[in-house]
Amino acid sequence: MKISTHGRYGLRLLIELVLIDSNEYIPLSDLAKRTGISLNYLESIIKPLKIAGILDSSGGSSGGYRMIRSPNDLSVYEVLSVLEGNFLHNSTESTDAMPYRDFLNQAVWNMLDDAVVDYLRSVSIQTLVDQAIRLTESHK
Repeated sequence: MKISTHGRYGLRLLIELVLIDSNEYIPLSDLAKRTGISLNYLESIIKPLKIAGILDSSGGSSGGYRMIRSPNDLSVYEVLSVLEGNFLHNSTESTDAMPYRDFLNQAVWNMLDDAVVDYLRSVSIQTLVDQAIRLTESHK
């Protein structure tokens, strides 16, 4: 499994939007400053999140972006699936002349993938926000 900066920054963006705790649209430049993500890279993250119905946008002088999905109902798995596509191992290429070794290897990877999916589906964006708040408060 490999999570790129696209996935990690996407989670950072969503956490920040929840922390802002506003139903108003937040300008892209404000989000860039708050997250430390460049405007261009942020735009590449926002587009698939909009298509997936996670974010909404508004144009004009008071325009920007906001979350339209509840952070309690949005799992880390769903966000990573939108931003990363298939980020799990799922290799099916044969690397060994002995088929049982490939089978055992696949069985281990499939079990690991299943465990990762179950875990990521169980963690909501709100859970990450709550952990971020606790971490921030413990460092004060």
